[in-house]
Amino acid sequence: MNEVDAASARATIRKWNELAQAALGESSEEFRRDRPRTDWVVPMELNVDGDVLYVRSRDISGEGLGLTCRAKLDEGKLVQVRQDPSEPWVPARIVHATQTIGGHKLGVTLKFEV
Repeated sequence: MNEVDAASARATIRKWNELAQAALGESSEEFRRDRPRTDWVVPMELNVDGDVLYVRSRDISGEGLGLTCRAKLDEGKLVQVRQDPSEPWVPARIVHATQTIGGHKLGVTLKFEV
């Protein structure tokens, strides 16, 4: 995996949250969430062992992302995510993966140290 410093990762995540808030204007409040999520549907890239997969985000919080992906990925897998090739890769870990129609819903926690 490519190395990224914690400050760059945090700045990128802050930018993503600001973009999501600006696009939506409010947070999605779900009773089962520990942290509020904001709906944010944008194309993203997921680096899995050097292979880049094209995924779509569903929502974002300060600590994680919801993604949809065609590939089946295992919980606990270390990955990297970015929205744009000009951004640094942000380290992440898959915390849940659920099969759905046409692919898989992934929940990833954004990590600053891997």
